Amino acid sequence: MPSAVQYLLQQYEKLFEEPSELPPQRQYDHHIPLITGAQTINVRPYKYAPHQKNEIERQIQEMLNSSITRHSTSSFASAELLVKKKDGTWHFCVDYRQLNNITVKNKHPLPI
Repeated sequence: MPSAVQYLLQQYEKLFEEPSELPPQRQYDHHIPLITGAQTINVRPYKYAPHQKNEIERQIQEMLNSSITRHSTSSFASAELLVKKKDGTWHFCVDYRQLNNITVKNKHPLPI
């Protein structure tokens, strides 16, 4: 790797660290605008083999322990799923397709 790139990576190494907690509350927190009259989304969990269920529980517990997520009391719920990576490990994902269906779309989308 070129020395200039190494220098930049070392200079900004804090930006590449794994998160260890939730970000602080800010004046303008994220908000998802929903279409008028939208009903609460509450998707049932998918069925999994026992080894996948154990992996989901392990990853959730790991996220809770490292404070990058927290328990929620929201009436909205989306299903979680595991996607196998090239190295054989599992990547934890959330299926937000139902929520996306009731979200107000951007009038000015980002350019491609």
